[in-house]
Amino acid sequence: WQFDESLVRDTFIALSEAGVDVMEIGYQTSPGFYDRAQVGPWRFCNEEDLRRVCVDTKMKVSCMLDIGRIEVKDLRPANDSVVDVLRVATYADDIEEAVSLLHAAKDLGYEVYCNVMAVTGCSPQQVDHFLSILHDSSVDNIAVVDSFGAMYPHHVRYLMRKYKNWLRPEQCVGVHLHNNQET
Repeated sequence: WQFDESLVRDTFIALSEAGVDVMEIGYQTSPGFYDRAQVGPWRFCNEEDLRRVCVDTKMKVSCMLDIGRIEVKDLRPANDSVVDVLRVATYADDIEEAVSLLHAAKDLGYEVYCNVMAVTGCSPQQVDHFLSILHDSSVDNIAVVDSFGAMYPHHVRYLMRKYKNWLRPEQCVGVHLHNNQET
């Protein structure tokens, strides 16, 4: 997270000119979790830093939020931010806290996404549990997440069907994959 502002700005402009819809710049983290000097500015994505690198374009700006490392009080309303999208990373055991944060962010005007990480380490019952909670939430976007790059195509197909069967038809299902299996 220690990229120079000029690199982030140039990347932002290049992606925008290329027609990319969304650029995730980094994380938003509450003060006190990390030493900014050690981890770099893009672990915090302060509004002042973002305004120096984001130019006015149609491309949306996204930041990631880790459950347990951000508090709702540290989020500003979307209409007072260059950030449009917040993607919440959580583990299955923290799904209630994640949904609470996602609802608060949505109420602040953000487009929200939920990534339940390490799904390959979950039992089928754990997956059913977090999907039932997401089904009953107002979260519009949920991703099948292969945190460890352990999935083969048949795993992805199985989980995509499972997510789509559990979630409401208007909830979008995406994927976040790592290619450790080279498939």
